[in-house]
Amino acid sequence: MPFNKGEWSELYTVLYLLENPKLKVVDSTLNLISDELYEVKEVAIGDHLNYERIGNNVVVKIDGEPKKKISILEISANRKRLFEEIERCHDTKGAFGIGAMTFFLIDFAQGVPFKAKAISKEDIRVLVYDRTTKNDSRLSYSIKSSMGSPATILNSSKNTDFKYRVSNFSDFKMQEINAINSKTKLLDRISKILEFGGVVDYNSMSSKEFESNLKKISETLPSHLANALLQSYVLNTKKLYKAFSNANKDLSDAIVTEELAGLIKAISFGFVPGKLWNGTMSVTGGILYVDRQGNVLTLDLTKYPQEVERYLINNTKFDSPSSTRYKMLEIFKENGNYYFTLNLQLRSIR
Repeated sequence: MPFNKGEWSELYTVLYLLENPKLKVVDSTLNLISDELYEVKEVAIGDHLNYERIGNNVVVKIDGEPKKKISILEISANRKRLFEEIERCHDTKGAFGIGAMTFFLIDFAQGVPFKAKAISKEDIRVLVYDRTTKNDSRLSYSIKSSMGSPATILNSSKNTDFKYRVSNFSDFKMQEINAINSKTKLLDRISKILEFGGVVDYNSMSSKEFESNLKKISETLPSHLANALLQSYVLNTKKLYKAFSNANKDLSDAIVTEELAGLIKAISFGFVPGKLWNGTMSVTGGILYVDRQGNVLTLDLTKYPQEVERYLINNTKFDSPSSTRYKMLEIFKENGNYYFTLNLQLRSIR
């Protein structure tokens, strides 16, 4: 049963939570706040699989029906084995199988696909006992892991294109720019545009759905984000906050933080760019982060939303998708005006 590192990390997280039911709630720098706030009672993944911890055993359920009982000792042994195998395959690209996990997975998944829907922002759902309210809560989480490559927060697509107009330009300058084909051609092209005296202004977004989603966070976010994306190439920086604040100098630090937090939270927990968003978050609990030592840490949206926001802002960067695929910074002429596009992609730093 081959999985990529992200999918193996989801399985690892489920095993870890069943073995270690006290959630380790951390701050934005991943330092422990408390491990006495929540206790895991059940974990669910996908539409059918549910795991309930009862005493020293875990009951595997499909559509609520008990199918198998597995001891915590077996869960623990396979969790440790899985961690070792993921570490051993650290440099492996794409999906890979782990033969040592085959028989365990047959029992653990009972033939049901062990993964969340690709379009969903939630990876797993957890029933926890909240020690502060003395009540059970059903919370959904996004899983991030340091065991693979840093995850893409926002994938590039035709929906994430931003269009810019270039004023004070000419056909000759357009041909000169488009002829630049160096290893750093995007940086070199934007530098040459400015050297030629070109004036660049945000024009529009290709996806009306993405634009509408951004406006639900802030009416001015589409233009502010477009300015920041452009500035990331002007300054040659991947740092989100730096590019955003430099590109929108009229904004206070508080507004920059507010807009960035709203953006990354919505992308991480709410919408996908090509579909209209109703403004609600499908992830309610926050982030479960698998660190390099194999601990699963919790960034908690319910009690510490500002810690989650700080973590997301500090650990998200601009990423460059394929310039050829998206024809980025290839200047074209339309109704006598000059334009180019840049494609937005965001990636986790950790």
